Amino acid sequence: MTNADLIEKIRAIGGIPNTEVLGARDEDLLARADESLTTHLLPKLLELRENYYVRRQRTALTPGVTRYRLPARASLNKLHGLFIVRDDVFQEIDEIDYEELNEIQTQADGHPAGYLLEGNTILLVPENGSYTGSLEFAFYARPGLLLLPDDVRQITDITGDEVTLDADAPTAWAPGLFDAHSAQSGAELSLWDATVSDITDDVLTFTDPIDGSTFGTSPLQVGDYIVPAGFSALPCLPAELHGLLARAACLQLAESLGDTTKIQVHAGLLDKAFKSMGSAMETRIDTKPIKLGRNTTLKRRLRFR
Repeated sequence: MTNADLIEKIRAIGGIPNTEVLGARDEDLLARADESLTTHLLPKLLELRENYYVRRQRTALTPGVTRYRLPARASLNKLHGLFIVRDDVFQEIDEIDYEELNEIQTQADGHPAGYLLEGNTILLVPENGSYTGSLEFAFYARPGLLLLPDDVRQITDITGDEVTLDADAPTAWAPGLFDAHSAQSGAELSLWDATVSDITDDVLTFTDPIDGSTFGTSPLQVGDYIVPAGFSALPCLPAELHGLLARAACLQLAESLGDTTKIQVHAGLLDKAFKSMGSAMETRIDTKPIKLGRNTTLKRRLRFR
């Protein structure tokens, strides 16, 4: 479902005429959908802890520096996991309590004993440690705000660092940070906050790699959407949940109008839909995950400690 399809579905469910009246414009309906995703659907998906929206990003460690900010795109400023990577060895770092600070000592291999989360900053402890390698953040990527169909473009060709679009870039676009995401269910990010240095007609020139060589990103593909950073051409949800999003947007609109009858109707139907979808959403993989013992062959092969 594209954003244009979502707009049509919201109008159909809510009985909203296609007019330029404030509150009923296309951009108003997308704004309600954004709010609904944030307040109704995103919290439920994160509660499931089934790795919806999880992305990974690495930052080079600087010896003597122990404070590092969470990724700017971390939804709700939440962290899914923190790891240190050195010489291809991947180790998890545990969160610790302030009460344990006096007992913390740097491990013999120079690995931090743990970390504290202070606001939006990670503090590696002990603070007097000197750590090398890379710090890997696993985080929940914030869903992009929905854009009107005329404000998004799809890739038709990729040559080196140049991307050709299906039409000239919107006049509002300027060199800066852009996102690219899949046209498939979920609108998964291929890359985010990537720098575009030049926009000429229907061609964008990227400064950052677009071939997937940057850790955490995927190679751009023909058919992917290009949007300004922080926005999206599609609802960032599994396709099966797009109807729920449209219903939730109708509820938001009814609440803003104070229409108690429609509030009751939409709230009841939304609650029923959540309950019917709940069990299907709870487990994304039916098989049980493998538990890696300390000495398993697979663990040795992956060089986990």
